[in-house]
Amino acid sequence: MPTTPQTYSSINPPRIFFIVSAPRSGSTMMASVLNSCHNCTCDVEPFSELAFQRRLTELHKLIQHKRLLASTPLYGQKDPAYYASIKDLYAYFRCDFIYVIRPKVAVVKSIMRWQEYFPKTRHAITADTPQDAELIWEEYNYTIMDALIEIPDDKVGIVNLGLDDPFPKVLVVLDWLGAKYKVDKVKELFERGINSPEERGFV
Repeated sequence: MPTTPQTYSSINPPRIFFIVSAPRSGSTMMASVLNSCHNCTCDVEPFSELAFQRRLTELHKLIQHKRLLASTPLYGQKDPAYYASIKDLYAYFRCDFIYVIRPKVAVVKSIMRWQEYFPKTRHAITADTPQDAELIWEEYNYTIMDALIEIPDDKVGIVNLGLDDPFPKVLVVLDWLGAKYKVDKVKELFERGINSPEERGFV
């Protein structure tokens, strides 16, 4: 098991963050943006096949390794599966959270469209109807919001992709995290449609 928060905080680790969101909400895009920053690494679903307690153990080992290398001032992970474990993650790592939220209508459309191209993949979201997809959006986002209420405000950054112009909020979150970035590169990644069927070459 990982160390307690008191012991863990005493070893001066990199600043730890997790991207949380519903599926198809822009979290992969946000991870790509963070990976483009000079002082940041954000792994995408590195332990997806493991149970949560085992993930914590492996994550602890990984952070210890990065601390010894002293090469990653900011380290995070993106994995929608963490949506139900926010309070546990905070208890272990006193970490930051980047919450990416996308409007329900857009997420439902994306889930249904994604399944046209990846109906049998291991990580496919199961939604036979748009109503099923709506329930997925609600379960993830309501669970995340309920958990984040109990996390200190200064440990949470929110990227709301439903805003008329959400790009400035991405920059605000990067500044809050202490990421070193180039605006043009961030904008390019933000607008690319990362992890879309088009980017994968299926359309």
